[in-house]
Amino acid sequence: STVTPRINKESTPNGDDTNTLALSIISDTAKLEVEKLADVMDRDTDAFLMVSDAYALPKATDEEKAARSLAIQEGLKACTRTPLEMMELMGEAVELMASMMDGFNTNCASDLGVAALSLKAGILGAWLNVKINTGSLKDKAFAADAEARGQAVLDRAVPAAEDCFAGLLKMVEE
Repeated sequence: STVTPRINKESTPNGDDTNTLALSIISDTAKLEVEKLADVMDRDTDAFLMVSDAYALPKATDEEKAARSLAIQEGLKACTRTPLEMMELMGEAVELMASMMDGFNTNCASDLGVAALSLKAGILGAWLNVKINTGSLKDKAFAADAEARGQAVLDRAVPAAEDCFAGLLKMVEE
């Protein structure tokens, strides 16, 4: 769960102490999110290699076919977990961005706008990966759970990213 402080310009006479603390928390949280995303990307590569290796397994005998099928299914589960985790992390980043909407320099609006659009695109791209992999899974309960978790992120984070972008656009048009 992400810390989502609100920057409050009214908490102190000049707002500096509160803003400094809030921005420090936001910065530390953002750095942690980036580290987590990098870790998930590495694990996603490992999961892809797991599936690739599984498809290369021999399939001459019934035993080999069964072992190959099991390895493919385990690899597909790993390839489903990582984009799902990416979606969840990017959803947390959108929530963090939403917490920043009430107290930043408007000259940064384009940077935040690109971030909102990039996070939305990343979430949607990861969702495609989840859907591709769940479509090939034999474990329907695992697939249904992954899709439900992904849908929950979509339902929450995509509108939040769109709201952030719309708010930024309105801010620069005023």
